[in-house]
Amino acid sequence: RLENFYLHPEKKLTPEQKDYNRKHDIKQIVYPVTDRFLKINSEQRFFEKALSEDEGEIIKWLTTRIDKTTLKNSAPRSTASQSTVSKSAAEDTRFPCQLFQSSLASDESLFTALLQDPVVIRRIRECRATEKEQKRYRAILAEIFSLDTLIAVRVNFAIDDVSEIVSKVKEIIRTEPVLIEDIPAGITVVTDLHGKLYELYRVFRADSVNGKPGYECTKYLFLGDYVDRGEMGLEVVMTLFILKILYPSKVFLLKGNHEFYKTNHYMGFGLEMYKRYEKEEAELLYAIINDCFGYLSIAGIQGNKIFCAHAGISIGSFTRDEMRRLEKPYFRAAADPLVSDLVWSDPAFNLKGVHFNSARNVSIYFGEDEFNHAMEIINCKAMIRGHAIMADGYEMAWNRLFSVFTITGKTNKGAVALVDELLKVHLRIFTADTN
Repeated sequence: RLENFYLHPEKKLTPEQKDYNRKHDIKQIVYPVTDRFLKINSEQRFFEKALSEDEGEIIKWLTTRIDKTTLKNSAPRSTASQSTVSKSAAEDTRFPCQLFQSSLASDESLFTALLQDPVVIRRIRECRATEKEQKRYRAILAEIFSLDTLIAVRVNFAIDDVSEIVSKVKEIIRTEPVLIEDIPAGITVVTDLHGKLYELYRVFRADSVNGKPGYECTKYLFLGDYVDRGEMGLEVVMTLFILKILYPSKVFLLKGNHEFYKTNHYMGFGLEMYKRYEKEEAELLYAIINDCFGYLSIAGIQGNKIFCAHAGISIGSFTRDEMRRLEKPYFRAAADPLVSDLVWSDPAFNLKGVHFNSARNVSIYFGEDEFNHAMEIINCKAMIRGHAIMADGYEMAWNRLFSVFTITGKTNKGAVALVDELLKVHLRIFTADTN
């Protein structure tokens, strides 16, 4: 069940916490050791090799799902020695899914190139798919948005198609920086989708022009949380990945907290894959999709003035320079407090400074003063975020923080943010479609 963790301190804070916030102007936060393995109820378990209470076992298990051929085709050649690479990989928590077995040659390592001296990677801004490939991808989109699929009949994606599309989109997103600073104005901002394909279809239908679907005539920024909870996470992922391949300069994909394997292996996406495919196929596809998630950018800035991220701000080295220094891939949010806050934090009314996010048991709540300070540091005028259900589909705090939640529910509306060429934010509201 989806829950609204958007904090109103008068309901959530204890009297002692309220007194503390009133009496202290000191901005402080403690990052607790919360990055521990989350135990799973027996009925939620889906892969027997992911059941260990040792998180390291999950990492090793994910690694074995990506076979040698996938590794070899996914990485540039390297002359680094095997022993050097293996040691570096074991020590670097940013690359847990890419630890590899000692039997693999160094030039087959998925991340060898990342351990060398940094090189300038040219952004891919144009579609590089052949006409034949584009035609096939559009046919897959047509099948995804067919009537049968929209009424929740899953598409039977071929293993090779999924693997190919994931590989091609990874080539594109790995060239984009962690902080994308050139997102254009005149764009539709879509937040949490959570495997709800029909909600994504409604977004495209609302932007359609002269019978053309919205994705052919509109620019989009997606703020993460594409999988889990809903039943059609793979359809949503395939749609967004195909659109990124076809329109790399018009479609931007950011990472949410559900694009980390530690969240989606027990919140629904892993189970979905297990239901759709045989065990070995499910494990392989689940692993390569999560590997691709590791290369999604984490934040963006529209028109140089509107900051966008899945969740919120951070108080730890929250500057443009610090975000520029972040290096892909990221598979564990807790590997960096800045990344953790960008995908997990929440705003809080009537709060001064910051406070530990006790509802989510990770990251922070931030108050108006901290938010204004953060916007000043990064030279932005406003922020658009998702991450929390809004009864009306959106909520505006402090006249410049827009919290938007796209999917509808029995008790909530959905919304998207439309940012025009003058960087004015408009909101399109969706009511639950009972038909």
